[in-house]
Amino acid sequence: MRQVTRRIITAFMDGSNLKLGNTRCFEGAIYLHNNKIAEYRADGLWITNAGWQSNTTKERLNGLPFVYISQRNFKWYLNGTSWDGSWIRVSDISNPSWRHLNFREPEPVTAPEPEFDLTCEWDEKLNCSVPVYTVLHVHSGYACKPAEKLLEREGIPSRRMEFDTAGKYLPNYFLVVAPKDKQRAVNLLYHD
Repeated sequence: MRQVTRRIITAFMDGSNLKLGNTRCFEGAIYLHNNKIAEYRADGLWITNAGWQSNTTKERLNGLPFVYISQRNFKWYLNGTSWDGSWIRVSDISNPSWRHLNFREPEPVTAPEPEFDLTCEWDEKLNCSVPVYTVLHVHSGYACKPAEKLLEREGIPSRRMEFDTAGKYLPNYFLVVAPKDKQRAVNLLYHD
């Protein structure tokens, strides 16, 4: 499970509001690219893919308890049952006899990911979300490579994020560093 998903699901389960990159939880619902994909209602947890059978949608939903979405031959299966992605109450599809089982494969043990703060703020000029700890903004992923290599050479971990402007595809690539490294990265990239 990706760190963004883990933090969003934790906030969702705690009833907190949080925005990380393209995902936010707000007032008991989870939104991905401003599409509501999960919410708590009076009668339980409800989910949908909001019409998007993307890997990101599947990954976010799989972070929820008692939700296991798999895909075979371009068809989605929710807890082993064919699912068209429309709104469904999770308890209606979960089979009580195996509800206690953990359907997720064990997560591989990896080195800890650097602690990036992926909090975003809306930028009216760009008409998109912009990560707070951005040190580079370009419109081509290829243009990020020299800065990534320079930061890597200096021992500063970075992460590339992509957002598009609302209503049309105009990519915005942001290079994000950990909060503790921001000033050092800015000095390295923009000062002699």
